[in-house]
Amino acid sequence: MDLGLTDGPIRGKATDLRVAHGDAREKSKLHDAEAVGKTHAGWDAGVASNDCVDAWQKRLHELSDLVEDATDALTKAMDQQISDDGSVGAQLRRSANWLEDA
Repeated sequence: MDLGLTDGPIRGKATDLRVAHGDAREKSKLHDAEAVGKTHAGWDAGVASNDCVDAWQKRLHELSDLVEDATDALTKAMDQQISDDGSVGAQLRRSANWLEDA
């Protein structure tokens, strides 16, 4: 008896989220504003700009960590649900076998 229990689609999405998270973390590097300013004539950037860059970088990492936490929670909940559904499925199979034997 196939109860249609499958975790593939959800597990695939969790994997996609992890890959996107890793890619984003690698690509979310902001340049030092003061160093960039020195390479462009007529543009000046200093400590305040660097503080802004640092604050934004920190916020991006915080948001990234939230995505990672959500992915972990999704995976844990899915594993529990599949486990519970598998247990119910096993009980249904035993009941069906018992009825056939009776």
